[in-house]
Amino acid sequence: MRLALCSCVILLGLMAATAKSGSNTPSASAQSDATDYGEQAYKSNCTRCHTAPPALSPRQANTVLRHMRIKANLPARDAEAIYQYLLQSDGKH
Repeated sequence: MRLALCSCVILLGLMAATAKSGSNTPSASAQSDATDYGEQAYKSNCTRCHTAPPALSPRQANTVLRHMRIKANLPARDAEAIYQYLLQSDGKH
């Protein structure tokens, strides 16, 4: 019972802190960190076998990553980061 009460208090505190920030969108530095992680994941996983691909549409990138996630045993986090990196970089690797 105490654990549940403590969890609720912590959750409410986090919700209040988020509401005070006034925005649920990631900051520029968080977006930059995500792009950097995507670039690292791309370079460490994809460039072992592939040169930089041409610009891909979101649909094409999704299809390629679904296939390669299984074939290359990519964790979901890496696959999503690579997907976002490919979309943001627009084929300029």
